[in-house]
Amino acid sequence: MLTILSVGKPKSYRAQIGEYLQRTGRYRPINAIAVKEGKGQNEEIVKKKEGERLLERAGDGFIIALHETGRQYDSPAFSRLLQKHQSMTFIIGGAFGLSEEVMEKAHLQLSLCAMTLQHELALLVLLEQIYRGCTILKGEKYHK
Repeated sequence: MLTILSVGKPKSYRAQIGEYLQRTGRYRPINAIAVKEGKGQNEEIVKKKEGERLLERAGDGFIIALHETGRQYDSPAFSRLLQKHQSMTFIIGGAFGLSEEVMEKAHLQLSLCAMTLQHELALLVLLEQIYRGCTILKGEKYHK
């Protein structure tokens, strides 16, 4: 099972996110869960509370925290990572990023690119790359 945890329900890219969840679901079970955003407090308190909510849902599988300083993969290498782990949880932080607790619990820190991405856009890019990885593993023509 692939699980993607993020902060706040997506307001943008809903159709595209739904499309990639559906496409990927033909290859592997996948679930996207949004936890409540922290509001009205200082940055560190918000990150800590959001981190607690994310970790409550993270489970026991291979945990990957998305962060701009994480490890970057090309698409074929990312597909091999998907193949290696049956149970994976990807965690995307909110506006202030991820708490130290989330970063410490993660088995891997993944960067989609060296730049910081808005969390809804990061979700869409991650879903597309997961779908691409699944098609690579099946030898299909989506990845060129």
